[in-house]
Amino acid sequence: DAERLRIARELHDVVAHSIAMINVQAGVAAHVISEQPDEAARALVAIKGASKEALRELRTILDVLRQADEGDSMAPAPGLSQLDALVSTTTQAGLPTMLTVSGAARRLAPIVDLAAYRIVQESLTNVLRHAGPASASVSVTYRADDVVIAVEDDGRGVPREGGLALLLDSAPDIEVVGEAGDGQVAVALARQTRADLVLMDIRMPGVDGLEATRRIEADEDLAGVKVLILTTFEADDYVFEALRAGASGFMVKDTEPADLLQAVRVVARGDSLLSPGVTRRLIAEVVSRSERIQGSPAALAVLTDREREVMALVAGGLSNEEIAAELYLSPLTAKTHVSRAMSKLGARDRAQLVVLAYQSGLVSTGRS
Repeated sequence: DAERLRIARELHDVVAHSIAMINVQAGVAAHVISEQPDEAARALVAIKGASKEALRELRTILDVLRQADEGDSMAPAPGLSQLDALVSTTTQAGLPTMLTVSGAARRLAPIVDLAAYRIVQESLTNVLRHAGPASASVSVTYRADDVVIAVEDDGRGVPREGGLALLLDSAPDIEVVGEAGDGQVAVALARQTRADLVLMDIRMPGVDGLEATRRIEADEDLAGVKVLILTTFEADDYVFEALRAGASGFMVKDTEPADLLQAVRVVARGDSLLSPGVTRRLIAEVVSRSERIQGSPAALAVLTDREREVMALVAGGLSNEEIAAELYLSPLTAKTHVSRAMSKLGARDRAQLVVLAYQSGLVSTGRS
């Protein structure tokens, strides 16, 4: 049952990731088709590739389920013994790859063997897609109690092709200065380019987006760099943590292209971006979990009653205009109260103000 649950989660991740990518590429194609038909065609090719990869992944997972049900299979599932063939295929595809195996090789449980193979397969696929001109090495070390797998490459970053980069570059006031396939490279590029904003995916290989956001926030040299989180689902467990880590907002991946461009502009100029409806559901979902963040109401003693009231509405996901309507204020006055609350509490942006509201207990999941 535990294994089936793990497989179900993996199936969920495969479908979600692929559909999100297809959605992004379709949005890009629709956005640029009139002025850049060639680029739109490339986005459509990417959609075809993503759907094909998703089908391959689905078939692999279903094969595992069949093996569990039938106890056998017409064709053996791939395992570490097939890495020679995988490395040969990868090399022929344009990524020179070297395989090293050390220790006493032994038979593994079929599901473990398949999982290990897929780790290498997925890693090499990511290198092919995201590392640019590169070579790779795969090492498998059999130890007494475990097997250690390492996949390394010498690539320098993501090639500029389609997707979000194309969408962002289509805007005259936005320039893409770098792309990264994992969080470690993202942080390095942020230091190298001093970008105004990092559009960060939470789930990435190696260093994930959450840790990368923490590193950017902790680096004094990157104090001016904003982070805008991309997530597949509105109620993503990691988004609240990302906001605590320093992200200035988040967007779901199925956001319309024009809205994503506007989100980049909003965060880059120093504002935060918290979609009202999404924020209510997200914070309620995360804060209600057992690992609720505890805080002290005394931290808000420096605020006036009106500022606390405004802060609670910000935590509810309301914009300045909506706060103004709720409290019968002018939008400028509402904005002033928000700014003063941020200044008094040392909140760097609206996103952190939301986090502080929940940490302090000013609002809770039961508050509308």
